[in-house]
Parts: sequence; structure tokens; C-alpha cells
Amino acid sequence: MTPKSNSKKSGPARKQRVTTQGPAVTFAVLTDLHAFDKTARSDTENSRPAPSWLPIDDGASNPSKHPFRALEELISEQRLKADFVVCCGDMTDKAHPASQAYVWRRLQDIKRGLGAERVIATAGNHDIDSRYGYNNFDAKGVLQTLQPSFPMEDDAFADRYWSRNFAIFKSSALRLVNLNSAAYHGMGRENKEYETGRVSERTIDALSRELKADGYQALNVLLCHHHPLRNSLITVNDYSEMVDGEKLIQALDELNVGDWFILHGHRHVPNLTHGPGSAAPPIVFSAGSFSANLYGEFQSSTRNEFYLVSLEPSVSLNGTRQQLRGTIRTWMWSTTNGWIRSQAGSVGLPHEAGFGSRRHPSELAADVRNFLQKQNERQVPFTRWRDICDALPDLRHTMPRALWNAFEELRDTHGVEVVYDDIGLPAQLSLPDGSA
Repeated sequence: MTPKSNSKKSGPARKQRVTTQGPAVTFAVLTDLHAFDKTARSDTENSRPAPSWLPIDDGASNPSKHPFRALEELISEQRLKADFVVCCGDMTDKAHPASQAYVWRRLQDIKRGLGAERVIATAGNHDIDSRYGYNNFDAKGVLQTLQPSFPMEDDAFADRYWSRNFAIFKSSALRLVNLNSAAYHGMGRENKEYETGRVSERTIDALSRELKADGYQALNVLLCHHHPLRNSLITVNDYSEMVDGEKLIQALDELNVGDWFILHGHRHVPNLTHGPGSAAPPIVFSAGSFSANLYGEFQSSTRNEFYLVSLEPSVSLNGTRQQLRGTIRTWMWSTTNGWIRSQAGSVGLPHEAGFGSRRHPSELAADVRNFLQKQNERQVPFTRWRDICDALPDLRHTMPRALWNAFEELRDTHGVEVVYDDIGLPAQLSLPDGSA
């Protein structure tokens, strides 16, 4: 039906407001913990650095010096909340049975502290006894006897994960695919499958059929241990990414059943980037290790981190689909102070990071400059960064590297002055009179 004409001149077009489809979903992310038992290590092993900062005898530890006890203090003091606790694998070091049981129990404790609905984990290469250190034939047996059920407290879900190499969890706001990228580890002593991750074409086909039948979901998460794409921040020889991981991502893209957030661990180097794909490529978050001892190159290129990841599926008022957006809050491990807000401008993620906006840094810089110019006209010489983000919400959903580039342009091209806080985040901005 053709709308009636209006003789009055219409005003300027209003910006399209974006509303959230369903509530945001928050994950507490812990990965690559590498817990160990001091009493089970040989004299030779004890003469070398421990595999992590996470001994299983936490009762004797100073709370600020034990990652789990310090995390419980952080959760209590800051009243942190999450919907799910997610572990991307490698709960223990070299599949030590008592350490696996310990971590699985402590993850349930963290769930209760956060008021979370579930713990959802996936198997890592260190969770599978692929070298038969504790069993002569059943590499995944210890994981399958954990209580509550691993990788999630749901026997049917666990059975499907182990039998099909993936399982799908759904809630009103979320569809999560839990992929076992270590499914073929432990397939015989002579088979060195444990050196890499893998997703088979049969698994990709089965997953694709199930997702296609299920249809569109605004928020989709792929959880796995091994990185489906090579992490560009890892400069050491790395041959352990998931075989056929790119085929999996291509298949998810071609299905067109919603936007994807890919979450994995494995190599302990945090990275937040876009994956390959069409107009709405997946967000890929390579989470850093919660508590592994970082040797060699990793000592200067990464750090131990804990995350709260909030995902915000959204649509516009007229029903046009918008790209998935979200934020990540990060805490880093200090051997003297426990979990503290992560420092920006160094390795790892800053305490506050975002994703979802694909706008060019130059556009963002121009928007901020124009906003500050209007503030000057209102006789407001300094503006808080949080107020700017409220006015220009794309800033809050820009990845750290792109946001850093925008700040460089603000400084070098527009003459904007930025004051940073004690952890390297912008606190307030100003545009001196006469700046370009």
C-alpha cells in the first residue's frame, strides 16, 4: 500500500535505533588451567618449573597466591555474575586423574559463586590420556567418569558429545555447539594424532545437517579447544591447529543460520579477531591461559587471564539483522596480588574490549572529533570517555587494535588530547581550540 503524501517538509532522517533481541549472555571463561599435583611429581619434575600456578592442594595456599581462591575473592568483592562458566580445555597437565577431578569440582564452585546456570567445558589435548600414562587402553575414561557429567551436567548431552564428537546446547537466547577437537587423540600408541586437533568431514556434515534443520538463531557460539585458524600472534613453530578448521568455518558461514562467536584456547596466546566469511564473518576469540606457567617466548608475549564475555545479539527496529556485538572484561594474574584488572597497551587484552563494529578507525576518529567540537561549543572542555561511548556506541564494540588506530588518528590528525587512567584505558578527551 502506497503511503499518503505529506505536504510538510520532512526533517532530517533519524538514526536507526538498535534494540536487543533477547538478553545479553555472559560467559566466565577459564581455559588451559594445567592443574597439577605436587605430590605426584617425580624428583626430576620437581627440579623444573611447575606446569602452572594451580596446585590442587589449594587449602594450604595463601588466597592471593592461588588462582582459584583468588578468583573466588574477586567474584565476592566485585559481585561478578555470569550466565555460564566455560572451560575451553586442558583442565590439567598430562591428564592427571586427581587434578581433573579437582578442577571439575572447583569449576562447579565458581559456577555457584557467579550465580551461573551451568558449567560447559570441552576436552583439550592435556585432558585425554593419549600417551597412556594412567591407563593402557581408555584415553578418555577419566573424563567420562567425572561427576557431574563432563562436558556438561546432562547425561544425554555428554553421551552425544562423546559419540558424535559434538553436541548442541540451546536456551532461549543462545545456541552453543560444543565440538570435541581432541576426538581422535588416544587412537593407538603409534598414532601421533595427539599432536594436532581435528574435525572430520563427517562431523562437519552431521553438524551442518543439524544446524540447518534447527534454523536461524540470533546468537551462536562454537566452543572448541584447538584453534580452527592459525593465531597470527604465535611466532613459534605451531602445527597444532585444528585440521579442517577452515572447512568448518566455511560450512557455518554458508549455512546462514545466524552470527557466530568462536571461542577456543590451546596455545595460551589471547587474540580477538574476525574470521573469514561473507558480510558477517565470525568473531574468533583465542582465550589466554588461566594459570599455565608461560615459558620461553610466551613470558614476554602473553600473560594469564580470566574473562567475562558478554554477547549481545541484536536486530534493528525494522527487523534488519545486525552483526553480533559484545564486550570482554579481562583480569590478569599477579603472583603477588591475585587477579587484577589487566593493563592496556601491553600483551594480552585490555580490561575493557569490544567487538562487533566494523567501522573504519578513521570514521570513528572523525565522529569523536566532531562530538568534542560540539562539547567545546557547549563550553565543556573535557569529556569523559564513558560519556563519549554512550553517545557513539560503536566505540564500545570496536576491537582493541582498531580502537588503538582510531586514537592514533585522533592525536596525529585531529589534535585531540587523551588522558589515560592507571590501567591504560582512556579516561577523558579534549579538543584544544584551533585544532583541525
